[in-house]
Amino acid sequence: MENNRQNDAILAALTFNLSYKDYTLSNSLRGFKGYWEMEISHYLSAKISRNWNTYEFYLQQQLSLHDYPYNSIQLGFKFFYKKLFI
Repeated sequence: MENNRQNDAILAALTFNLSYKDYTLSNSLRGFKGYWEMEISHYLSAKISRNWNTYEFYLQQQLSLHDYPYNSIQLGFKFFYKKLFI
């Protein structure tokens, strides 16, 4: 009567980053296979960001390249604590 929801999957990713001054363009192709007997699922994401000393402002889009329709657009702001204490 065990109903363990955890399942193992093989994960893989290929990422390309291009940086110029304070700007970064990042593209990645990610995928997994083996979760709940699903076929291989692929995701494509593109992100452009502007970096300051302890801040990052970014725009990111993620798309599903398989049968599950997934599309998201994110506009975000990150604050990095690490540089404050070093």
